[in-house]
Amino acid sequence: MTAITPDTVAVSAAEAAPSRWGIRISTIVLCLWVLVPLYLLAVIYGPAVLAVFGHSYQAGGGVMIILGLSMLVATGCGQVDMVLTTTGRTSWSLANGLLAMVINVAVDLALIPHYGITGAAIGWAAAIGVTNLVPLAQVAAVVRVHPFGLGSLTACLLTTVSFGAIPLVVRAVAGDGPVPTIAAIAAAMMSVSIRLTLTPANRAIGRPDRPSSSAG
Repeated sequence: MTAITPDTVAVSAAEAAPSRWGIRISTIVLCLWVLVPLYLLAVIYGPAVLAVFGHSYQAGGGVMIILGLSMLVATGCGQVDMVLTTTGRTSWSLANGLLAMVINVAVDLALIPHYGITGAAIGWAAAIGVTNLVPLAQVAAVVRVHPFGLGSLTACLLTTVSFGAIPLVVRAVAGDGPVPTIAAIAAAMMSVSIRLTLTPANRAIGRPDRPSSSAG
């Protein structure tokens, strides 16, 4: 998501104010379609993939689950920190970053001696949560917009069912061997493809959604 931030800022700056949030909503929804499946598959199959490399790598299975779940939260929040920055609240962004760093270090100091790499993952996940949830609340309260709408809800629900529920059911029934894994991923991709085929492109990326606002 960070890679597309400069282009999104440039396009937003060239657009009229009422359409800027529509561009960002579309960007968020596109990221949901692409990234949520990847993170879900990492959470579900990551530990099994690491086991291929030997017993010493299995300790990283919990790390993949923790960080995968935290990145799902970050993806759902969208580019809220960019919204703070582009609305002139760079000091808020800096304060959020410093807060996340303090929390990360504090959690690491508390958990790493007892839980090792898993404790470090929890600290990093806490920092990811702060750098996304805090700006999300700030943007909703001050700028009076948020990234949630029909397009983002559709993307979240469909990708979660396709790349979360279907692989979990297949793994529970047939195990996590190569053939069931490939079959589950193929079924998930087919499910999403069929849904997208039946959905107009502009609706799939959330373009019809109006900027969500709490202003009267």
